[in-house]
Amino acid sequence: MSSIIKNDLFKIGMYFVCTALLGAALAPVVFHSAKGMVAWGGFADSSLGWLRELHRIMDQTNFQRYFNRAILLAALLCLWPFIRWLGIRGRGVFALERDPHRWRHFGLGFGLAAGLLLVMGWVYLSVG
Repeated sequence: MSSIIKNDLFKIGMYFVCTALLGAALAPVVFHSAKGMVAWGGFADSSLGWLRELHRIMDQTNFQRYFNRAILLAALLCLWPFIRWLGIRGRGVFALERDPHRWRHFGLGFGLAAGLLLVMGWVYLSVG
């Protein structure tokens, strides 16, 4: 039994199970809290436009969207214990080293992404 618990595949499976259970437990709390804030109506009377818009979005959003956000929150909350359980304690585990050309690589990646975005925008506008 202890060899199964030490298996990394078992740990990954447990991370997914814990994330799903915590997300399922958080979803109704988040949903009813948001709907309570909508019923309270404090945002609807705000002079700030973004708060009125937030009130409108919270009023029209269904449970599925709150469930998705609760799963993401649960995955984030379970991530730190999961990483500790795997025994990852810094870059040394992966034998990573600092990139001596990090700014050149960052600039190249940024330029490539910006160029592709520019080309895709141009194609989108030319197609109509």
